[in-house]
Amino acid sequence: MSSKFFIGIISAIILLLFVDDSINKITDLVRPQTTSYSMFSVFIIITTFSLFSQYFIIKYIHNNISISSNIPSEVVLIQKFIQIYFYVIMSFFIYLIFQILVFSKYNSFLLLIMMLVSSGLSIFTFGILCKVFITWYKTMRNRIIFYYIITIIIFTIDLLMSVISLLSGWSNVPTHIRDHVATPTRIFTNDFNV
Repeated sequence: MSSKFFIGIISAIILLLFVDDSINKITDLVRPQTTSYSMFSVFIIITTFSLFSQYFIIKYIHNNISISSNIPSEVVLIQKFIQIYFYVIMSFFIYLIFQILVFSKYNSFLLLIMMLVSSGLSIFTFGILCKVFITWYKTMRNRIIFYYIITIIIFTIDLLMSVISLLSGWSNVPTHIRDHVATPTRIFTNDFNV
């Protein structure tokens, strides 16, 4: 996989995140609980693209680590950990989509687990990145590196606050979210309710 392809995937993911965030904001303003098939289709498209993109990114990183001979063992261990995390999250997403398609409901606890695992991995990754930047700052004493360290710490605090906010409001969420799309038989027909 070439570096241009890798940059293209990263750019597409960033664009997709902007689209997803915009859809979420518009949906919150227009209808608090959108239950249409079109929103479910958008969810599946975004999720599928994200999973395939992450797969290509993990494969690209794995190939570069395999080619290099002077990669520390900690980096290989972290890469394997992230790869396992990816497969676990991917299986959760597939199970979530299966629940929605087959049963027209999904378990909200599964979403909580996915969000906590994702936030935990992000905090872990920011911690490693901060450690690398601190080591780099000690040797170079560059002010820009110091600003990166501060930025990483701010992102980590923001993630921690998001997790706390998520956990504090989770008691109001029902265990099973029903009637998310439609009845299971209508999903497989051409009768779309927008």
